[in-house]
Amino acid sequence: IVLQLPRYLRWSGAPNLSATVIFYIASDGSVGGLRLDRQSGNFNFDLEAMSAVEQAGRRGAFGPLPEGYQGDRLWLRFTFLPPG
Repeated sequence: IVLQLPRYLRWSGAPNLSATVIFYIASDGSVGGLRLDRQSGNFNFDLEAMSAVEQAGRRGAFGPLPEGYQGDRLWLRFTFLPPG
């Protein structure tokens, strides 16, 4: 997850931002429940952070949850920082 999500962040603006999102990975690897937990102060960066999660989920970046995982979803909180 830590390796995959930054790959989908498309940002070339201000370098001193951070945004935190909350979402879950379902048993089939799809994502849901996406919401912004902490805003960066830059609306476009916040949108890019949320879009990165959506894109990763659509492209199967996470894969299904491991067999034997207790539950049908894994909730996560992830903080995005600009590349570099």
